[in-house]
Amino acid sequence: MNDHIAQDILDELRKHTRQNQFNMRATVAALAILLVFVLMLPVLDAIKAHKRCPPEQRATWSASHTAFDDGNYDKAIELTQTMIQKNPGYYFGYTRLATAYQAKGDLPNAEANFLKAYELYPSEENEKALTTIRKVLTSERK
Repeated sequence: MNDHIAQDILDELRKHTRQNQFNMRATVAALAILLVFVLMLPVLDAIKAHKRCPPEQRATWSASHTAFDDGNYDKAIELTQTMIQKNPGYYFGYTRLATAYQAKGDLPNAEANFLKAYELYPSEENEKALTTIRKVLTSERK
């Protein structure tokens, strides 16, 4: 009788172990999917921002991006400022302008434009950029 009870207990423990292993795998898979989704948010945000830009202005934005990528920050700033004048509520323009100013080494203007981008679209990404530039400015003032 004791052997039968011990075997039943052992079988029940094995059943629970298999169930726990399945639950652990399902949890890991769900977390992996969630992580991929979270990592894709900034990319999706940039895509949505680009789609909000009127089609007739996308060429100018592309030229601004090209100038930035080529290291011609003054040209990128000029083109981006022109586009911001046409779309003053388009937060991504201020983010792009701030990035160009930052690359050029003009941190006060970078901060002002990151702030404007954050005011228009208070995302975590914009907040991080603003916080980072402020930390750099604070450390340079010391």
